[in-house]
Amino acid sequence: NWPTSLGAGTMLEFLQNDDELLEREMPYALQAIAVQLAAGQSFETSLKTASRGFGTAGRKLATALSQIEAGAGVHKAFQNLADSTKSLAVKRCCAQITFAYEHGGGSDALEQAASQMAAEHQARLREYNSRASFLSIVFVAVSCVLPALAAAYLVIGSSFLESGATPLQATLLFLLAFPLADALLLAALYRLAPVETAS
Repeated sequence: NWPTSLGAGTMLEFLQNDDELLEREMPYALQAIAVQLAAGQSFETSLKTASRGFGTAGRKLATALSQIEAGAGVHKAFQNLADSTKSLAVKRCCAQITFAYEHGGGSDALEQAASQMAAEHQARLREYNSRASFLSIVFVAVSCVLPALAAAYLVIGSSFLESGATPLQATLLFLLAFPLADALLLAALYRLAPVETAS
């Protein structure tokens, strides 16, 4: 079942949760905004600087900035960003940014919010890693070990025993059963993503 093993890394990357990426990247974007504000830059300039990096978070901030420039207003733009995610941490982040804009001088508060958000995400990430380690071992077994054992059994069974599987059974085993099991395990890892969602 080498095609499944070869594509495992790509599939895991594809299955990453956007909310998890946001939680991982938003603290750095928030800190960049805070640094710019502390240096005396305007809110729009600080937001534009942060939107030029930080992956998914930067793209979300760029969308908010474009809405602000189109006349939507800061509160509405970040409310839209908050509504686009299930992450409670990102929703709190959007509220903190809006508060900093409306009341001014919020660089210290943004720095504190960024540190708290990063610490909370790291805690959830450690919990996720401990739970996912077992599934990772099972995934290796299903994608590599079990197919190799099954192939050996089919070869031995067809050559020396009378219990070999039919060609149709062997085809279904390697092209359907093992890939389906791999997909289910990847889906389970996706569901375990360390995201604190709003109720």
